[in-house]
Amino acid sequence: MTQLTDEQKLIVQSAKEFAEREVAPLADRMDREDYYPVELFKKAADLGFAGLPLPEEYGGIDADMTTELLVIKEIGKVSPAFGLIIDVHWFAETQILAYGTDEQKAKYLPQMANGSKIGGVSNTDPSGTANFGEWSIGAVLEDDHYVINTPKVLQTSSSQSGIIVLTALTDAGTKKFIIDREEMDGVKVIDHEDKLGLRGSGTGSIQYENVIVPVENVLIGAGSKYEYAPFLDVSSICLGIAEGCVEAARNYLQKRSHAGKPIIGLNQIPIDLARMIGEVEVIRSVVSTMAEEFEADVPVNVHSFIAKAWIPEHTCQIAHKCIELCGAVGYITDMPFGRYLRDAEGFRIAEGSENLQWALVALYSGIACSL
Repeated sequence: MTQLTDEQKLIVQSAKEFAEREVAPLADRMDREDYYPVELFKKAADLGFAGLPLPEEYGGIDADMTTELLVIKEIGKVSPAFGLIIDVHWFAETQILAYGTDEQKAKYLPQMANGSKIGGVSNTDPSGTANFGEWSIGAVLEDDHYVINTPKVLQTSSSQSGIIVLTALTDAGTKKFIIDREEMDGVKVIDHEDKLGLRGSGTGSIQYENVIVPVENVLIGAGSKYEYAPFLDVSSICLGIAEGCVEAARNYLQKRSHAGKPIIGLNQIPIDLARMIGEVEVIRSVVSTMAEEFEADVPVNVHSFIAKAWIPEHTCQIAHKCIELCGAVGYITDMPFGRYLRDAEGFRIAEGSENLQWALVALYSGIACSL
């Protein structure tokens, strides 16, 4: 990781303190009750984290990618699910930042930066295909507006998001629309998913039923580097999970003794711990490199696909190994490993599945592969 400036250090330290003081006490409740912490999001916004990637003119902090990834790592370290909520919110607002008109940005981004409206992204078609051409037409142009009729599934913050960036197929190809739920009728949550992990992030299905969207709410453009930011965010959240796993295992193994000696030094245990420490540092290096490439406008597409596929998988392996090293104690819910493992498994799917990422790597490498 490059040397941080004083301002970066201050922001990251603030995130660490916020995570430990405000997020950590709610993490178990979010997991146990599938509780969505609206009040916690508002506190994050009050500290500037909701608008972290946005320019100051829209109420943001204008943080660089290194700072963004360090902040979401600290949040994800105590609650990966809340990290996902923040990640999706950032993705929604940076879509508007990248493709929006001056009028769109001035209208919507301040509301997202101050936390009065949570951002959501509706991309996933019920068919499950990543090939937009296989979708059914979901938006029809009529005079000065589009009429949208389409279902979307597996949306984070499905009930709580006030501003949604929706991708729908038209007869002229796919388009992105800004959906303001306060101004537009017909946005209906039809299902809430009871997930294995990443609980409390509000995953659900939405039916867009005769939603009238003015042409002024269409986002124009494609190919922004912000399209890849969620892959970087997820990779950094997983870095936080891996760090949290190793720290918890190390603390427990240091305290537990056998024959009067801490078991951390017995048999294969120190080797296994050292190996995981090494794996965490490899993940950190990958995340750091991607942040530097992003800021330097080096194309990050292939590297982001690789990271999104590889890092969550290895984070799961680290969580599983920590359970194994800590034995029966590692298996009980007082320890964080079970939640970490379930959440890390979720990141092998969220923001684009592991196999989809490898398929994209194959295509970019000149290897024929269908999506």
